[in-house]
Amino acid sequence: MPAGGADGLRKSQAGRVGWRVPFETAAAPDRPVVVQPLLPPPAGASRQSGGASGASGDRRDAGGSSDGDDDGLSATPRRSPRSTAATRAAQGPAVGGAQKRKLSGDKRSKGGTRARKKPRGFVDAPRPAFRALEGRTAIVDGNQRSCGQDALVNGAKALGVPVTKKQVHHNTLPPKGDTEVGVIVGYARDKLKIEMLDTRIPATLGRSLFQQEGGPEHALLQLTEGVFFVELTVSQKGKPDDAHAVIYNASYTVPEGREPQHYAPLLEAGYTPERFHLIRGAVIDNEKDTPVKFIEPSDREMVADASGGKPVPAARKVFASLFPFASCVRVVGAWLMCKQEEAADEGEPSRKARR
Repeated sequence: MPAGGADGLRKSQAGRVGWRVPFETAAAPDRPVVVQPLLPPPAGASRQSGGASGASGDRRDAGGSSDGDDDGLSATPRRSPRSTAATRAAQGPAVGGAQKRKLSGDKRSKGGTRARKKPRGFVDAPRPAFRALEGRTAIVDGNQRSCGQDALVNGAKALGVPVTKKQVHHNTLPPKGDTEVGVIVGYARDKLKIEMLDTRIPATLGRSLFQQEGGPEHALLQLTEGVFFVELTVSQKGKPDDAHAVIYNASYTVPEGREPQHYAPLLEAGYTPERFHLIRGAVIDNEKDTPVKFIEPSDREMVADASGGKPVPAARKVFASLFPFASCVRVVGAWLMCKQEEAADEGEPSRKARR
């Protein structure tokens, strides 16, 4: 298994003028969501568009399972942006390195067909159920090595940007090893017209996501607007750290007007149609047996740990549930994805002007 940990990472970036989008903070079930306007970025603020790179191996299968998409794009892979000493780049390993710690036997079979019942917290929506709600091609599946590409495709679909998994894989997935984050960022910008903005840079959201109380997992799930490409580091005792990527669609809400059976995961988890509005956000992986995680208000709280000591963020359980046998799953990078025309509407200068 190749190691994709954060040690010894190269840091790269390209200077960017800060573009910001308003975001909402999470609301309790009995309180409405409140929009928090952001102050203008300070003069000289910058944003990077680069990605970190990490060690990679070739012991995993290339590509992912087919999702029936047609070819629609054509491009050549971009190199990650050059390093500069002026600004620190976002930390994070090359995406595509995480090994799934799957459930097996009867547990795995049940996990793919029905929601996990819990007294509270996120709802596991099996992938067939999610596709029944959102459409057959709403999300794509893949494997360990294509998680970066698949996260990009799932994020683009959440934004309503036309994209095909086959072409993204063809243009960005190397024959061996993992994919640098900078390749994903560059391809999204140049071919999909999607800007990926680093949330480590305060100008992106008005504050750095990685300098907030409760850690980046907690801070990320406080956001209830936007689509985020999320880098994870997965740790398991006795094995090297792995890198992985998922999508957090903070804007996700349960659609109305579907057939009653399509809401079975929520109903089995104890929700009634009157409470569907409490679901705000979804964490989407590329592994074919991993459910979509529907986020609810309790996932944004601080809760007592098993020993009854200092409260810890409930958000950590959301990401840990992606890897049931991992000892720790950490958010090490998060990129706000937005259409370039939306960025332009907010006054971000063109790429030519930034050079």
